[in-house]
Amino acid sequence: MDSLTGSAALAVFYILAQVVERIVEIFSYIPIPDENKKTRTWVFWGISSMLGWGVCAIYNVDFFSLVHVQTVHHGLNIFLSGIIVGSGTKPVHDLISSLEKYTGTKKS
Repeated sequence: MDSLTGSAALAVFYILAQVVERIVEIFSYIPIPDENKKTRTWVFWGISSMLGWGVCAIYNVDFFSLVHVQTVHHGLNIFLSGIIVGSGTKPVHDLISSLEKYTGTKKS
């Protein structure tokens, strides 16, 4: 993703989050007993995070380098980027909106 501009790279990041969200959504139709709803939430969070991490590892997606944040280890960046992607589109969209407000790049 190094060759993309900031906006294009953030768009790709959002699309990756949406793809992971749609894949996990397929499994949300599996019926479960009511007493296991909390367990289901943790299981789906884990599945989403692992899918996000896998996508980020395969495509070398590093959100922190993208926003020019100096961190300790590239592998940790990939892992945390995967958790961000796995969190779904709403948190990723909110993060992008916050970055736009912070940097003043949002266009009306």
